[in-house]
Amino acid sequence: MLTAEQYLADPCRAASIPYWKAKTITVPSGMKILHREEYDRADYENYTDETYFRLLHTLNDLSEPELQRGYSLC
Repeated sequence: MLTAEQYLADPCRAASIPYWKAKTITVPSGMKILHREEYDRADYENYTDETYFRLLHTLNDLSEPELQRGYSLC
């Protein structure tokens, strides 16, 4: 079970979803979620794996948001 301390120490590595949601969901039996740094092919030779996604944003080249006419940012 994920603790608040683990999540706060490194939120992006600890869970792919917000802490409150991670506390309320149960990973289905037969499913294992791994960070790619924890994956060793030899440990999972009898498993079928499927990469779901990996998102990386360097926060470089951020542009000013442009709202459609009739909308304002408050």
